[in-house]
Amino acid sequence: MNTFNRKTLAVLTLSLVVLLAGSLAVTAQEDVVVNAADEFLNDIHENGFLTVSQEEVNTQRKVRSDLFILDVRTPGEVEEGKIPGAKAIRLSNLAQKIDELPDDKDTTMYVYCKGGTRAAYAVAVLQSLGYTEAYNMGGFVDWKEAGYPVES
Repeated sequence: MNTFNRKTLAVLTLSLVVLLAGSLAVTAQEDVVVNAADEFLNDIHENGFLTVSQEEVNTQRKVRSDLFILDVRTPGEVEEGKIPGAKAIRLSNLAQKIDELPDDKDTTMYVYCKGGTRAAYAVAVLQSLGYTEAYNMGGFVDWKEAGYPVES
């Protein structure tokens, strides 16, 4: 399967997975769905699908007021701290909480999670929702280790 078709299939599959995961009432079932998607889409994250460096994000957040930084970690992970100004929406709730995302589909969006994999999935979902400038900035662990700003 060529790269374009594989990425298109990945975006569609992830959209369905997130919609299903968001509608499940039991957290354990959500985790099974997300883990299955993780195995299927892992190579997208590893191959740099729509990524941006954290250094670039830190620079841009200082000079641009129009950025939207999205944290797709769990509430428990967010309690450990987050990037200042980031909007926290759990990955499994992303499609359900579209009203909390920017109205302008061309808004530059930087997405992160704990390690970067869920952020890659979120970028695929955002693209399927019509967002044209969504980028995976990796994980909060790396952000924190680099000494970039964190708020509680």
